[in-house]
Amino acid sequence: MMNAKICSALLFCSSFAFAAQEASAPVPVENEPLHHVVLKNESVVVIHLTLPPGERTLYHTHTHDRVAIPLSTTSITQQVLNEKESAPSPSAAGTFSALTLAGSAYTHRVRNVGSIPPGRRASGAPANAVAACRRGSRRGKSKRAHL
Repeated sequence: MMNAKICSALLFCSSFAFAAQEASAPVPVENEPLHHVVLKNESVVVIHLTLPPGERTLYHTHTHDRVAIPLSTTSITQQVLNEKESAPSPSAAGTFSALTLAGSAYTHRVRNVGSIPPGRRASGAPANAVAACRRGSRRGKSKRAHL
């Protein structure tokens, strides 16, 4: 009986520790498992993201300005670290969004609440490319943009 209570208490506490670890351990965007670097040099980093319906990325950090172009139409939510998850918003193929960092980094996670994975065409065939990150400027300030 005592062993069952101890095991239950340990399981209960470990579930809180796991949830806290998920929220407190963001990774660089290049290391996020669903973001795949397809090209990287001193000027550009190209990243392809395929996010299946119902899945979400880990919290990941962007350290440079970015531009994103969805390759399929779906609906997503975003959650900035330590903030509430956003309401679903449409993500339409061929449109673009840009983010100029207000500070030195931006940490968030994204969830696909639609029915088609971003990065795939409606037929399910893989898309060709999604993201590019640009670094460097004349003043030595590092910049990055997802295309």
